[in-house]
Amino acid sequence: MDLAEVEGLADLIDAETEWQRHAALRQTEGVLGRQAAIWRSALIEAAALLEAEIDFPEEEDVPGASGRRAGEILAPVLAG
Repeated sequence: MDLAEVEGLADLIDAETEWQRHAALRQTEGVLGRQAAIWRSALIEAAALLEAEIDFPEEEDVPGASGRRAGEILAPVLAG
């Protein structure tokens, strides 16, 4: 279990309403951790594209549109 799942378990124990119980169950199931992993992956991919364009602008195998592609990758992360 990660920290968010443990906190979800504590919230589940302390839940007083059905809504609180439902929210705590989702957290205990790792929904937050999975979303964070998806965002982390997108951030790493976007950073790699930008770093490649900055470090190797003259290379033919580094696409010139990396900044645009990085923005496309980050759009869902920014949308939340």
